[in-house]
Amino acid sequence: MPEEYMSDEEYITLGSSACPVCRSTNIGYDSLDCDGKYMSQPVECEDCHSTWYDIYKLEGYADLDVHGKTREAELQALEAWRLERLAMQQQP
Repeated sequence: MPEEYMSDEEYITLGSSACPVCRSTNIGYDSLDCDGKYMSQPVECEDCHSTWYDIYKLEGYADLDVHGKTREAELQALEAWRLERLAMQQQP
């Protein structure tokens, strides 16, 4: 085994595909556990039997579909509605 464990940065760069202890790619993943903004996943190296957790952080969302509309289309519809309401309020 290497004298130093893999850094977080190196582990992330490798995409969690190697053991941070022995650097083996023979690793197994268990089920994800969700807790609010974070998710964790137990991982085990099949060679040196080290165990650890991969940690995932919520960064946002993607590909929003609101009743068949994309987010951009929904925002455009919302802006058109806002402008229409504003125009109606300005009428005598």
